[in-house]
Amino acid sequence: MTNVPEVQITTTDARLGLDNQRPPMQMEQPSADIDIIHNHVDTVNISTEAMQLNIDQTEAFAAANLIAPLRSSQEFSAEAEMTAIEYVQKTARHGEQMKDSAHTGASAIPNMAHENWMGRPVEVDLGYMPDNMDQTQIDFQPGEVHFQIDSAMPEFNVETRDPIIEIPRWEVNTYMEQKPSIQFDVPGRRVDQSL
Repeated sequence: MTNVPEVQITTTDARLGLDNQRPPMQMEQPSADIDIIHNHVDTVNISTEAMQLNIDQTEAFAAANLIAPLRSSQEFSAEAEMTAIEYVQKTARHGEQMKDSAHTGASAIPNMAHENWMGRPVEVDLGYMPDNMDQTQIDFQPGEVHFQIDSAMPEFNVETRDPIIEIPRWEVNTYMEQKPSIQFDVPGRRVDQSL
């Protein structure tokens, strides 16, 4: 019976290592550029319409016998024409009365004297001209003031900037953390290793 030597085999497993590189993402937001232009002067436009006051005292002056020459001559002409007509009528009437008195024998002269009598003296009294405000025409149109204000608003010019984003690549590096090995051993015996 032959003794077969006992062989001990020792192995070491291979072990891989992983090196993860995960650099962080970087993000930067540049500030926007803002230009503000201030217009400090407002524009104010003012326009006015003048008031109008018209006073017509023609009738008041006429009541005080202060009338224009043309109107005065027209009124005097009308009054003279009326006086002439009245005189002609009165003269004709007196002629008729004289003719009738010649037939009747009565005297017409006392009647004519009474008709021609001027009457009592005219009383003078203090008065004011014009008697009332109805003889004065007043037309008033108020004036107007218009305002137009143009406000000077500031002007804004905004220039935006895009964000700067840097995303580095992630990397995974593999390396041999432990190499594999195999070892044979025959305890207590010699093995011819010349094979």
